[in-house]
Amino acid sequence: MGPVALSLAGCGVVDRFVAPDEPESDASGAVTASSDADIFAVTLGDCLDIADLDSEAEQFTSLPIVPCSKPHTGEVYAELALSDDDYPAGFPGDKAIASVADEFCLAEFEPFVGATYADSVLDYWQFWPTKRGWAEGDRIVQCVVESAEPVTGTLEGAGL
Repeated sequence: MGPVALSLAGCGVVDRFVAPDEPESDASGAVTASSDADIFAVTLGDCLDIADLDSEAEQFTSLPIVPCSKPHTGEVYAELALSDDDYPAGFPGDKAIASVADEFCLAEFEPFVGATYADSVLDYWQFWPTKRGWAEGDRIVQCVVESAEPVTGTLEGAGL
């Protein structure tokens, strides 16, 4: 499995390669224990401990997942599956995917949070497949809503 690119302002190019785990979850799929989860195990609705991310990293193979009932600062709020039909020449490059990801995540922000991005105290960022991940079949863009202050529960409909 390849790393994914992460869109954060001011990041340098650093790879973070660790031995990630599959998150512990209950029968419904809700995460029940904090873990450094494989990037491919992160799903819609998962909560993240953004403070545990390496702020200098630009590529990740894992993310710190926590139960949403525990304090956290991020939540995966939307996903977009990219199609090979849209990119017949193969990997379109980080710039092209970043543009698609940003447009998609911005459009999904207000319906999820309940406030426009311009009026919100929350931020968002996205991650997408790298060239290596694309070659290994990864086509998923994921959007993360981020709170500067830890929250418990979902940010869906928070109106913040």
